[in-house]
Amino acid sequence: SSNDVVIGFHFVCAKEQGVTRNPDGLIWTGTWVVAQTHAERAAKIGSYVALHESKAEPSYLQGTIKGFRQSERERSYAEGQEVQTEYGIDFLFEPGDQPREWVGDGSGEKGYAWSSQPTGAS
Repeated sequence: SSNDVVIGFHFVCAKEQGVTRNPDGLIWTGTWVVAQTHAERAAKIGSYVALHESKAEPSYLQGTIKGFRQSERERSYAEGQEVQTEYGIDFLFEPGDQPREWVGDGSGEKGYAWSSQPTGAS
């Protein structure tokens, strides 16, 4: 339903590829194609992000999402075809100690943990 929100983002990200560790202890993930509405909500409700070497292994880096930025992803094609730029999301998160098992039934390198938000009176 439209009340469903993503409370957890799982990504297969071997060897911290694209990950940036900030001096203040917060960490940027690499760039992932995630709907901006999910990203905006995630920062507000304190969703988590978890990076995995593979779907079969618990996450090696995880934490609470504090913010995000939009980044360009360049997708290069065979010669003679133009490069299409797609936008992705980098998440800023505060690392936590608790590894997480893979969640999500999507194919590819990302999985979402969904939750239904209670509907309050508007």
